[in-house]
Amino acid sequence: MASTKGVVDHHLKCFGERDLKGILFDYAPGAVLFTPDGPLRGADAIRPLFQALSAQFGKPGTTFRMKQQFAEGDCAYILWTAETADNLCEVGTDTFVVRDGKIVTQSFTGKIISGIRAVSGIFIEYGLSNRRWAICLGKTSRLQQKTLTHSYHAWPGRSRLQYSYYDTRR
Repeated sequence: MASTKGVVDHHLKCFGERDLKGILFDYAPGAVLFTPDGPLRGADAIRPLFQALSAQFGKPGTTFRMKQQFAEGDCAYILWTAETADNLCEVGTDTFVVRDGKIVTQSFTGKIISGIRAVSGIFIEYGLSNRRWAICLGKTSRLQQKTLTHSYHAWPGRSRLQYSYYDTRR
């Protein structure tokens, strides 16, 4: 029987190779994958998620960086970042419960920014109430990881001013 670390390592290897059959092999019948959109139960419900992820992560220029990986007993945890042609995942985490060599429970959450393109230099986005403006300086390029977000009340009891600063200089 495979160890928890062995099952998760196999799962990550198959994900990296976009091997859908290998990914689904790691799940026990009736496994549950908790996502921000709700739980997925069983391989038939999990399959479309990994089909979409395989398509997204299969695009040129995709990066995936494992930040931490731990396994204790039948539990494992990973912390990662990724950037695809269409999305930036500033942080992603998965927690696994493995029994008898199969994933019985997994949870995923991440901070994903969809459809974002930035500039080489500085990109500042800010908003007041429901209005948003952007200031962009430099050449178009993909957003890199350095991100600072600040939020504060502009006037007591009034609108909230929010802005994000993305430094994409290399």
